[in-house]
Amino acid sequence: MRKILIGIGTLLLALAVFAVFSRQLLVINEKPVKSDVIMILSGDGGRLEKGMELYKEGYAKYVMLSTPLGLEVSSKQQLQKDISPENLLFEQKATSTYTNAVYTKQLAEKYGFKSAIVVTSDYHMRRSKLAYDRVYKNSGIRLTYVSALYNSPVPWYKNPREVSHTVSEYIRLTGYMLGLYDFIDLPDGMEPGQTAQ
Repeated sequence: MRKILIGIGTLLLALAVFAVFSRQLLVINEKPVKSDVIMILSGDGGRLEKGMELYKEGYAKYVMLSTPLGLEVSSKQQLQKDISPENLLFEQKATSTYTNAVYTKQLAEKYGFKSAIVVTSDYHMRRSKLAYDRVYKNSGIRLTYVSALYNSPVPWYKNPREVSHTVSEYIRLTGYMLGLYDFIDLPDGMEPGQTAQ
């Protein structure tokens, strides 16, 4: 009986440690380098602000916002206020992280970009990198991944919204690792299993 209790206790301790540090496994945050464009994936708060911070620090001349059609007008207005129209690009066909990668690549190639900084939330970065690395493979475009880090006096595991984001992200990351985005959300005209060009 004692061995069983020790085993259960050890398992619970291991789960508790994983729960506290699990979000860190999702985070990729590289040092920004001078690039042609900053690609901001719309969604959670902090992404737009981080992208603008990098732009104001001179890391890129262009900013591209990859967003669903329903982006709040205020976000577009904020960008248009701070960036000259010729340096601001909008990608509005994406409906998922995978299609963010597909459609930003099309725009990047159209403009002849050779390097980009990809900005998204810290918990969303590992899945984003997985999708972007796959779509941009052999494109000749160098990608740097910079996270909008969780910044709160409350640890993420005490914030129900952040816990939900983290759990959901592990589920989605598993699907992406298995290549299931190929069947869930394909760009128009692409067949399942076909690689984005």
